[in-house]
Amino acid sequence: MSRTYNFTRYFSTIRKAKVYILAGQSNAVGWTTSPISSLTTTLSDTIPRGLIYNPVTGLIESIKAGVNNQANSLLYHGIEINFAYEMVQGTGEEILIIKYAVGGTYLADHGSENNWSVNNPLAGSLYKNLQDIVADAIVAAATQNITLDFKGMLWYQGEADAQ
Repeated sequence: MSRTYNFTRYFSTIRKAKVYILAGQSNAVGWTTSPISSLTTTLSDTIPRGLIYNPVTGLIESIKAGVNNQANSLLYHGIEINFAYEMVQGTGEEILIIKYAVGGTYLADHGSENNWSVNNPLAGSLYKNLQDIVADAIVAAATQNITLDFKGMLWYQGEADAQ
């Protein structure tokens, strides 16, 4: 007796996403003078094929300004909205943003805990937190059957080191 198996339904749910890590300071967080209300409808709605890892839910979700983009406020947005939109438009592929940004921090080591340096024994927690967020996003992707293709990292500077 021969059997026929159809595994297509199991494998067709596997998605692939190009991954960009977005990290930085206040500007990356979304401390901006550009409120969500100033976005075009295209950018203020859910961006098709634009994804973001949401550390609050532990899930990879469709990106939507003011909902899961982890800005300073639900009224504002960081560069992840425009970046996701432009990358999706340019590649036609699913784009995943993994974001971790903290305002009022320093890229350089100023001897305080409030910097991204891994060389200062007081510091390094921001970099460690970024690593943890990325690791959590990888787990979420595996759970949600999303294959990740890491493409790049964006660092968006605030003004703490502008002197």
